[in-house]
Amino acid sequence: MSSKIQFDQIIAAINALNDRLDNSLKHIDNCFGIINNRLDKIEKHTTDLEAFCRDKFALIDDKFALIDDKFALIDDKFARIDDKFARMDEKFAHIDEKLAHIDDKFAHIDEKLAHIDNNMTNLKSLHTAKEVNYQRKIANQKILLDHGNCPDDIAILPLIDLNTLTDIHNFPRTRHEF
Repeated sequence: MSSKIQFDQIIAAINALNDRLDNSLKHIDNCFGIINNRLDKIEKHTTDLEAFCRDKFALIDDKFALIDDKFALIDDKFARIDDKFARMDEKFAHIDEKLAHIDDKFAHIDEKLAHIDNNMTNLKSLHTAKEVNYQRKIANQKILLDHGNCPDDIAILPLIDLNTLTDIHNFPRTRHEF
């Protein structure tokens, strides 16, 4: 009997151990189920997050494409501005050429004005010399008239208005008219 009791006790111990192992396996299966559920949730979240990130990165790429387009527009505007400045530089160069031409004309005009001033000075000197010469001739004729040495038909120099250099009207022309 003692061996039968021992055998029954061993079987009971094995059954108890088997029950404990079954409970442990159930617990492990439950844990694996929980882990699988969590992994499924993580995978779903990862897939969702991956899709979300893909969408966000696509949006970011689109925004960078828009920014690149805007920079291209800005570059085009700067190119147009550079063209406008180049045209302005050409116009300023043309204006500088015209100003140089005008300066040359002013220099030529200044030369002509200096020549005119010189001629005016010469005319004034000539006018003064003519006036002095004319006054001398009148003085000489008066001397001749005063001394009676003037022939009858000699023309007496007319008086001249020195402002207009014209004869004064009704001035006697000969000695008898005088």
